Amino acid sequence: MEPGMSSSKLLAVVVFGAATTAVAAYFARRQTSSASAIEAANKAGAGEEQKTGSGSRVERWLADRGVTGKKLTIAVFVHECLGMVLLSGTWACCYIWNPSVRLAGVLERAGLQGSTSEALAELGNAASRKVARIFGESGDTVRLTKSLAESMLIRAMLTPVTIPLKLLLTYSLVA
Repeated sequence: MEPGMSSSKLLAVVVFGAATTAVAAYFARRQTSSASAIEAANKAGAGEEQKTGSGSRVERWLADRGVTGKKLTIAVFVHECLGMVLLSGTWACCYIWNPSVRLAGVLERAGLQGSTSEALAELGNAASRKVARIFGESGDTVRLTKSLAESMLIRAMLTPVTIPLKLLLTYSLVA
C-alpha cells in the first residue's frame, strides 16, 4: 500500500466524526421543531401517571421536566457523537503534530529521556493492538499507533474539562 493510505484513512475517520455530529445536530433541531406536540403528549401522559400512581420516582421527575424517551435517546446519541469527534480530532491532531517527538526533545535536553521512553513504549503497546484491529497492516501503523497513544493520554488528561463541556453541548443541542 502507499504511504499516504494511512493519512487518507485517518482523514476518513475525522470526516466520519464530523458527519455524525452534523446528523445528530439535524435530529436535535428537528426534535425542537416538533416540541409542542411532544410536550402536549408528555403533559397528558404525566397526568395519567399521577392519577393511577404508576411509574417510578425517576419517571415522574423526568416527566415533570419534559424529558421524554425520544429526547433522552437523542441526547445519548449527540453525546456519543461529540465523543467520536473528540476522539477523531485529537487523534488527527496528534498524527499531524506528533507531540511525543516534541516532548521527547524537551525531556532529552533536561536529561529525563530514559523514563519517558519506557512510559511511551508501554502506552504504545496498548494502542498498537487497537490500531491493528482498525487499519490492519496497511499504511504507517507505527505512526498511527503512536498518535493514538498520544491522543489517549491527552483525552485522559482533559477528561475533567471535556465531560462537562460535552454535557453542556448535548444539553444545548437537545433542550
